Amino acid sequence: KDTQILVLNPLEKISLTGEYDKNNNSLVLKVINNNRSFLFCADIENEAMKRLLAYALLLGSDVIKIPHHGAALGEEGREFMRLVSAKIAVISAARKDVSLGLLELLHNAKCKAYQTYEYGAIRLILKDGQILLEI
Repeated sequence: KDTQILVLNPLEKISLTGEYDKNNNSLVLKVINNNRSFLFCADIENEAMKRLLAYALLLGSDVIKIPHHGAALGEEGREFMRLVSAKIAVISAARKDVSLGLLELLHNAKCKAYQTYEYGAIRLILKDGQILLEI
């Protein structure tokens, strides 16, 4: 009863029988519990991030699962990340896939990034209003 799950993407109904952009129509969820929030961005790319800017007031989150394996961000992607303004980022990717520009953006925003290529499984636990990290 204390948890809300918001579906932010895809914005429109999509047909699974025709052609569609799988990455930019992947599921983006915002999970809110006890004033803590997690944004799960799946495999969206800059195009979807641009569309999600329309939800600017909903994007702010404590934790973000970085979209598209940490690929380079365009202008809209950087604005998206600025609006999310997370303090913890999880990047599920091989080292070669993660953009140095993204890592720099996170560092400059004082957002601690945890990459699966360094830590393996990364587990975040919400307990008594605190976000605990297990690696």
